[in-house]
Amino acid sequence: MQYLSHTLLAIMACSLVACNEKNVTPSGYEFIHHVQNNPEPPVDGDKVLFHVDIFHANELVETSRNQQKLAQLKLRKRIKGQVSSPLEEGLRLMSVNDSLTIFSRIDTLYTNYAFDESGKHLEYRIKMIDIERNTTKPENLTAGL
Repeated sequence: MQYLSHTLLAIMACSLVACNEKNVTPSGYEFIHHVQNNPEPPVDGDKVLFHVDIFHANELVETSRNQQKLAQLKLRKRIKGQVSSPLEEGLRLMSVNDSLTIFSRIDTLYTNYAFDESGKHLEYRIKMIDIERNTTKPENLTAGL
């Protein structure tokens, strides 16, 4: 019995570690899936509703939580070779009720903020609230944001 409880604890510990492993998106952003429900992620044409908090050096830079409405983004058709924004890339990996942190190097972003630290990261901490599914065929969507 004691062996069984130790085995269960080991399995639980491994699953916790696996949930916090860094992975890499197709555009090269590192991310950590904190909560992953695994239903269908959004596809081109879907509108996603979410909260996002953007951090730099553990300091909150921007948040969507102060808005009266949820943040939203309609996912457009991807152009081959185009690098998506870290926010869009993260949202494409998520489903409803997922949470994820995606990291983007400051020296690769155009921002309104004057960051002076090459190689440092912005952290986008995202919570997916809902996905409004599109009924239009993806080939009829305009490319870009």
